[in-house]
Amino acid sequence: MKILDGSMNEKVIRKTNVAYITGSAIVNGTLFELLERCNKYGVEYIICGVTVKGAAKILGLDVFCPLSCDRLTLG
Repeated sequence: MKILDGSMNEKVIRKTNVAYITGSAIVNGTLFELLERCNKYGVEYIICGVTVKGAAKILGLDVFCPLSCDRLTLG
């Protein structure tokens, strides 16, 4: 996997079938741009990571995060 600079987002999304969007996108402010570009080019996306899980729930987006839990267990 190669990590590219954000200036390449549109070019890369336009050429792919699926975009894997990490939770850091919500932190660095690029999540909505990435989702917009995916929708523009008909690209499926997978949002992943615990960093974005809370925001995604509020926004009604699905998140893939096999290492997180969906509820708090006390005791």
